Amino acid sequence: MTDKLTAFSNRDIATRDRLEDYAADALITTAGGLTLRVAVVCDGAGGGEAGEMAARLTARTVTEALQISTETNVPRLLVRAVERANAVVYSELRGAGTSTIGLLVVNLNDNAPYGRLYCASVGNTRLMLVRDGKLVRLNIDHTLANEYIFAGQMS
Repeated sequence: MTDKLTAFSNRDIATRDRLEDYAADALITTAGGLTLRVAVVCDGAGGGEAGEMAARLTARTVTEALQISTETNVPRLLVRAVERANAVVYSELRGAGTSTIGLLVVNLNDNAPYGRLYCASVGNTRLMLVRDGKLVRLNIDHTLANEYIFAGQMS
C-alpha cells in the first residue's frame, strides 16, 4: 500500500531575502508499529534567523516525536507531537521565534484503500483537500478574530 501514496515538498524563496517557512514529507514507522505518510508545513515567524529556526525545529521535532511514539491512537499521537514541538521551540528559542504548523498524516495501517487521513494545525496554516474536483478546507485559522467569533462576541 505504501507505493500508492506519495508526498512531495519544496521550498522557493522567490523574491524574499529570507524564507522563514519549512516543508517536509516522510514515510515513518512509529515505535508503536504504525506506518504513516507524513507531510508537514511550518511557517516561522520572528525575524532574522529565529523564524526559520523555529519552522525547522518544529518540523524536526514533530517527525521525531511520531517516530519514537508507542501511541497507536493517531489523534492523540498528533496532539502529543505538536505539544512536544511547542515545548522544544519555546525552550530552545526562548520566545525569539515561533511557527505555525499544518500537519497531514495518513495512517497506512487503516483498512481503507489508501489509508486514513488525519490532520492537525496550529496558527493560520490552511489545510486543503481536493476531492471529486472540489477544494475543501479542513481547518480554521487560529486567530484572535476567530476566537471572538467562536465565543459569540463578534459576527
